[in-house]
Amino acid sequence: MLVSIIVGIGTGVIASLAAWWVLYHLMAPKIEFADKIKKEKTANTSTGVYYQFKIGNMKRRSSAIDLDVRATVYFPEFPSPGVTNMYSIPIGGKHIFELTPKKEGNTGWNRRISLNINDDDFVKIFDKTYFPEHVKSLAKEKKLLLEDILSITDKAVLRLHVMAIDSFSGSKRVLRSDTFRVGDIQVGKYERESLRFIPDQQQ
Repeated sequence: MLVSIIVGIGTGVIASLAAWWVLYHLMAPKIEFADKIKKEKTANTSTGVYYQFKIGNMKRRSSAIDLDVRATVYFPEFPSPGVTNMYSIPIGGKHIFELTPKKEGNTGWNRRISLNINDDDFVKIFDKTYFPEHVKSLAKEKKLLLEDILSITDKAVLRLHVMAIDSFSGSKRVLRSDTFRVGDIQVGKYERESLRFIPDQQQ
């Protein structure tokens, strides 16, 4: 009797773990990020440039739906040891209804998203006393570049997060990019059918 109970409990635990693994790893959304931040010239901003990143749904059978996208800049050990300041950069396209499956001829599986560096509310962050004076000045004039922000300290990084739901299983997952630094910001373009970035050879 006792043996049967123990075996039953063990079998139930193993089955639950197996179901969790399948749901979280095989049936969960699979979102990937391009490995470069795109910088492009434009006449429509006060800085003369804009920045974009690119994400894609890598699953071939199900859509990723109800996506919530975040871009956060981190300042580890700033302004003092043991402190990490985190600030969300406003983006164009924070909420995405659907990224369709990745397959030939389907362009809806990926999305380019703009970073709004000189957003009215975001630039107010840099009024704080511990930010460098030149950054405060650029922020006040709305002429901040992403490179200015990531150069405030040598540990400053940008990281992207996406929370998404798999349309078939209903499984939800938060996915995180690698960190981006100044060297990951490049002039160029993304390939239409992939997350590959092509640098501008004339920059």
